[in-house]
Amino acid sequence: SLATDPPRILPLYADGSCTQAVTSIGFSPSSDTASFYFRGTTAATLDVTASVTGWLSATQSETVNPAPTAGFTWDVIRSPQSKGLAFPATLRARDVYGNATPTFVGTAALTLSPTGSAGCASACSDGTTTQPFVAGVWAGSVQVDSVGLGRRLMATTGAMSGTSHLFDVAELPTRSPPSLRPR
Repeated sequence: SLATDPPRILPLYADGSCTQAVTSIGFSPSSDTASFYFRGTTAATLDVTASVTGWLSATQSETVNPAPTAGFTWDVIRSPQSKGLAFPATLRARDVYGNATPTFVGTAALTLSPTGSAGCASACSDGTTTQPFVAGVWAGSVQVDSVGLGRRLMATTGAMSGTSHLFDVAELPTRSPPSLRPR
């Protein structure tokens, strides 16, 4: 019998094409070895254990590394934000399976949708481009100079992109000077 720890993260297969899922494999009559395959999409280090009744179990660690960076995800941006005030933003490089890709050290161009004026306010190489990511993460601040509902930030590098969830941008509240009343 075959098992992985943690379970269900690393499917096991009888064939090299990884189409015939298995939880156990058999030995041919004249062999003391049996083969199986795995294909993982969740980056992690896992233990694979093979157990045969009457024999000692054998466990081997396997590491599934992230695939190349395929896009970006944004951390949640609070809503509403104030027009013209910088707010924190974090952007993470991800592979096609959603795993973090800590080897990504590129930059990303920032834009706003629907159209409007947005710029990189800190940790930027210029007004619309991030500084290089560190371990697959960019943390800086962004400023939006137009009021609107349902705004999204987009980060782009070549064919890779990532769009934030919706947030609103409101006018900065104005304060009236305190009134003085005679006594």
